[in-house]
Amino acid sequence: MNMGGAIRREGMLLCLVGPSGGGKTTFALQLLEKDPHGLVKNVSVTTREKRPAEVEGREYIFVAREEFQRLRDSGQICEWEEVHGNFYGTLSSTVDEAVEAGKDLILDIDIRGAFKHKQRSSQHVVVVFLLPPDAEELVRRIRDRSSTTEDEIGRRLRTAAHEYELLLDDFSGAHWVDYVVVNRDRELAYRTLEAIICAERQRSVRLNREDLQALCRIEPKGK
Repeated sequence: MNMGGAIRREGMLLCLVGPSGGGKTTFALQLLEKDPHGLVKNVSVTTREKRPAEVEGREYIFVAREEFQRLRDSGQICEWEEVHGNFYGTLSSTVDEAVEAGKDLILDIDIRGAFKHKQRSSQHVVVVFLLPPDAEELVRRIRDRSSTTEDEIGRRLRTAAHEYELLLDDFSGAHWVDYVVVNRDRELAYRTLEAIICAERQRSVRLNREDLQALCRIEPKGK
């Protein structure tokens, strides 16, 4: 039992989804810097090549395709997708440990991967779709990436179109996307994400029942 009126809770998976240029990575880093004790960065497993500035275990856990398939087939990867020819996956142990410890795991993830997490454990998963204000701004942000070639721009735009299609399909179907945040003003979008996290942490489904019962107990006073 926590003292001082605090209620323990289970952690959640905060899935930031959307196209390149939507702000997923930038916002994830900002949120982690602001709340390093309550938020945990998910380190995905991937088969893609490590870039020069990346550090093993910080951005990703880099493995060969054979090792990825072994982890997946043995159930150690709970969600995976193939994106631009590379595998990306989430370790089951990372998710389970965060939820049990009351930590909130941030995932910068493909929308299909977020939907798989929803299928696995919907009450622990919050999906936020970060949306650029318009197509022109989407293209501009993708082009601003110095390492992006014309072929890569075309591929990212096709991926964005597919993600928008999944968003609209979900809007009239399962409603697995919980929030849509239009990233027109970065400061406003960031404050909106903070508000979402604050509200989701108070959801009754995540709260510890014993702590809640203790707070609701009324002891009759003697005459």
